[in-house]
Amino acid sequence: MAMATIKVTKNDFEAAIPVAATKNSDVFDMLSSYIENAAVFVENNILGSVGMDALSGETNGQLARLVKGEICFRAFLPNFRSLDVVLTSTGFGVVSTQDTAPASKMRTDALKSQLDIEAQRNYCNLLSELFKVSGWGNQSIRQQLVQTLFWHFDFLAQYAGKESPIINDWRLAQPYIMEADGFIRKHIGDALADELLEHLTANSLNAAEIKVVTIIQQLIGLHICGNKSAEKIYFHRLMNTLEGDIDTYPKYKDSEAYQYNHFKGYENTKDSGMFIFQG
Repeated sequence: MAMATIKVTKNDFEAAIPVAATKNSDVFDMLSSYIENAAVFVENNILGSVGMDALSGETNGQLARLVKGEICFRAFLPNFRSLDVVLTSTGFGVVSTQDTAPASKMRTDALKSQLDIEAQRNYCNLLSELFKVSGWGNQSIRQQLVQTLFWHFDFLAQYAGKESPIINDWRLAQPYIMEADGFIRKHIGDALADELLEHLTANSLNAAEIKVVTIIQQLIGLHICGNKSAEKIYFHRLMNTLEGDIDTYPKYKDSEAYQYNHFKGYENTKDSGMFIFQG
């Protein structure tokens, strides 16, 4: 495997994961090979050449901080339980004597749950920062990393009514997100859906597009939480927004979905996960 270009120091590691701060470098040293592997992964599969160029020219440090945080979380979390650690009021250290007992499973589980959330937020914030990098969204890796408009962990609280969501809420939401995205694409067309996603990830949405994207995010959130009546309302709001200003959304106007909607009406299928009722 190629050596990583991005170098992560002990200070970088402890800035990203303060609870891992120790007087010595035991934890950091134990993870050094994992940090190297994680850095290579992030360089190749998240940043790409465009992101790497932006990182090398970064002046405010925000992108670098989020990138190093992503590397540290990717190195630390999969190996968290294999570390023989003891939690203290200021963090944790490696168990080095017979007189020091490892942390209880309850405490390590609680810490792992919190770190999973912090890692997901760091990842989403990194994506948000990369959206601002000219050309990043044109890379093929973007299509793997951001497949729908419902891309941020915090959307669960903002749009899906999940108070204090945990990482498992995000994982369980993924099939519902993809189901809702597929339904929406059927009715607005892939061309418009792809254009909105491209503009989102290039930080170039205009006011009319922001309006539609927000409605779609709200609609997907309602599908996740299973609020069918509100889902119906927001679906009609979405379609009325497009139909009411059709020339502003040419990708929809020229789509087969537009023809389908106008000549066949909105049709339900018995196996659809989202039921849109007439009326």
